Amino acid sequence: MESNESTLEERVKGSQLEAERCLQCYDAPCSQNCPAGIDVKLFIRFLKNGEFFSAANAIERENPFGLICGYICPSQTTCQKFCTSSKIGKPIDIKALQVGAINISRDLYEKSRIKELPAKIRILNNGSIEEKRITKKINGKVAVIGGGPAGITTAYYLDLFGVETHLFERSNDLGGRLLNGIPDFRINHELVSKELSEITSNINLHYGEKFGEDLTIDDLKSTGFDAIC
Repeated sequence: MESNESTLEERVKGSQLEAERCLQCYDAPCSQNCPAGIDVKLFIRFLKNGEFFSAANAIERENPFGLICGYICPSQTTCQKFCTSSKIGKPIDIKALQVGAINISRDLYEKSRIKELPAKIRILNNGSIEEKRITKKINGKVAVIGGGPAGITTAYYLDLFGVETHLFERSNDLGGRLLNGIPDFRINHELVSKELSEITSNINLHYGEKFGEDLTIDDLKSTGFDAIC
């Protein structure tokens, strides 16, 4: 049986070999077709240069569910479908590289998660998406209703931007469809629960609170919340 060190060494070598196949296209159709807004071209370039920490950061900065998405994302219909390398052979295995970048970074640097402000945030405004840069922390207290992927993502970024964030979930578990809608054979539920715990580690969590019954907008406003999501 191979040792953990040799296993890690092989994973590093395999990821770099696959990353070296990337053409680093000027227009990067893979990045343009990532629903999560990840700069695929950038994180693969970091992998190619052996910069696994930076590669993982480039992913998780834009998508806190980067590892989970790496396992379940239908990449064959998004980023990989548009990979230019497919025209001269086969597409880059972006899905595997995303999982590899995060797992290898954590193994090498013993850091479970990199928490850094995203380069840009995307705001939906009257049906169109606008990109804005926020360069400083924001004060305030915000209540986020629902502990599914959308609520957790909202709470995660609010916390990163310095907002006192409280997440209210009606059940006793976080995750929503991540745990209830995806079968265990698609992704290990223990891994999902661990990721959710890391993502929400700095957020004030309130379980068993059903919006409309146990708490209302007026209740939340009366207790000092500046905004409710």
